[in-house]
Amino acid sequence: MPEEPEAAPLYEVDEEVLASKADSGLLWLAIEGVVYDLSQWHEHPGGTEVLRRFAGKDATAEFQKACQCKTSLASVSRYQVGVLRLPPHEYRIFEHPVEEGEMRRLLTFALPSLIIGIVGLKVFTGEVAEASQSLGVLPGLLVAVGAGTFGILTPMRRRLGGSSVGSSSGWHAHIIALGITALCGILPIAASSSWTSLGGAASQGLELLSLGLFAAETMLAPAMPLPTVPALLCLFSWYDRGLRPADFFHEGIYNPWRWCMACVALIVLLTRLADGRAACARRALALTSLYASAGVCLYVALQPDASELRQIFTASPLRMGGLLVFASFASMLAQLALLDMALRCSSSFATRCVAFTLALLNFALYGLSSWRWLLAAGVVLHFLELSRHHRGRLDQAATAGRFAELPWHFLGAQALWDSGRVSVLGYLWRATVCNLQNVVTSIIPDELRVYACEAPVPYYGENVAMGLAAQYVPPKARGKDRRRPNFFVCNVGQIVESALPDLQHTMNTLVDVWGEFHDPTLPGLCANVVMVFPTSGQGWAKEINLSVWESGKDAFDWYVKSKGHKKALMEHTSGILRTFGNLLASLEPAEPIKYQDRCRRCGRTVEAAPGQPAQPACPVCGAGTFRYNLF
Repeated sequence: MPEEPEAAPLYEVDEEVLASKADSGLLWLAIEGVVYDLSQWHEHPGGTEVLRRFAGKDATAEFQKACQCKTSLASVSRYQVGVLRLPPHEYRIFEHPVEEGEMRRLLTFALPSLIIGIVGLKVFTGEVAEASQSLGVLPGLLVAVGAGTFGILTPMRRRLGGSSVGSSSGWHAHIIALGITALCGILPIAASSSWTSLGGAASQGLELLSLGLFAAETMLAPAMPLPTVPALLCLFSWYDRGLRPADFFHEGIYNPWRWCMACVALIVLLTRLADGRAACARRALALTSLYASAGVCLYVALQPDASELRQIFTASPLRMGGLLVFASFASMLAQLALLDMALRCSSSFATRCVAFTLALLNFALYGLSSWRWLLAAGVVLHFLELSRHHRGRLDQAATAGRFAELPWHFLGAQALWDSGRVSVLGYLWRATVCNLQNVVTSIIPDELRVYACEAPVPYYGENVAMGLAAQYVPPKARGKDRRRPNFFVCNVGQIVESALPDLQHTMNTLVDVWGEFHDPTLPGLCANVVMVFPTSGQGWAKEINLSVWESGKDAFDWYVKSKGHKKALMEHTSGILRTFGNLLASLEPAEPIKYQDRCRRCGRTVEAAPGQPAQPACPVCGAGTFRYNLF
């Protein structure tokens, strides 16, 4: 079979893609979960027309009826396209890479864009406010004009919402444009406001905006449990910073809260109007420059103090012009991020992302002092409660058989959250506990050690015993002429957990046997695996020893000559071990063992004749295999 150095790597194929290939004349079909492109394969005994009946379909049942030998698939391995991706029926961690990747790309753009947009707006309007406090919403309206202009000139607006189109109702676009204009005008005022009557511990505008968005989404999502504990932590934080119920009627408290709640209402309105209306959102970004320009003209006509802005720009044209351009472009990115999340995911998802982003930005700017850490704890608890509720909805949908109806962002958000916390907490685990094991091991006797698993393991349930396994493969079983396993010896010992001397004797004997297996002149040993379960939940510990040999004679010769095995027999029969029970099983394959390897480049399975090791090179692309140990 000729090699194809440029053979395409394997990838996942959706059912829709598989079915579409039949319409284009290609002969793609699936067998046992693997998709093959047999358009150029003409060696079928029944002819190509027999295969054409299954083009774009799953031909597993017909293949199993016609051919009982799976080795026949090896002859068409070069035509593999990849695995058939079936619609998931339940959520499984690490098994939704497409949705996770899409969510990662979305948030990688959206969250930094929101932060840059808010920072850019605050920097420009803050610079203007230092020169004049009487310009009100005018600086924000100027930023809206620039953001709308950038939205028209740059191609980013056309990719808003991906390939979705949605409704193009005109009035929705105008309302969204008006909402964006109003939000740009009042957001700088709200974000820079604070409860000044509380002094240095005052709640800032970013804090009030994030809490307002959380409260709004809680009221608009009745299925969500009330965040009682986070709300209490927020109130305690405000109380400890000096806020009292009567203070809400104070102008220094009421006015900032009013501006922030107006922004909250606009953000919620924008996400609700944009949800499912991609065409409207794209059009609205272009209309923003028109409405914002009209707002600037109206403000200048009604407010005589507007001339102060001209003086500010005249005094420092390059600096102020640069800040305006930066704030406008950053604001456009933030608008795109907000609307894109509402279109690709949902309005609730977009609003909550904005809320968490504002909260993180607030803590980054103002720290956790003055009882703000209570508020931070409340935000974290609210996030964890949302994640638990989200996972519960996934499980409920799977139980009800409606998992396929869930939108993609449900899976993507959960998958990204799971992989993220596994990575972060796994790093913390390795940096702390895994390093601590070296300290403890250096203190306890030299014959013993403690071990902390470096990677998380699956959760198998409550009544499952966890233990430790160790493997040894002799150098001669790993070399070019690898030993082939043909005989297996399994030894299972059980000890009452309370009989600590029996467990210690057994472990000492196990160390002796393990040392004998490391003898480089030992003939026939392919591998040895030892597993120890200190507790099983049933009242006894277990020790399992699995040794793999080239032949039964090699195993027999070792057991006859082994000092460690003789010591173990003596302890069993002499009464030294008071509670030890043993099972010894010798296993020999009834048929030749089938070995497989995998190509390093294209990922295809490399098979061999029964009883023979797999080839060192891929028969499709010619690249080397991983050269796995045979056991």
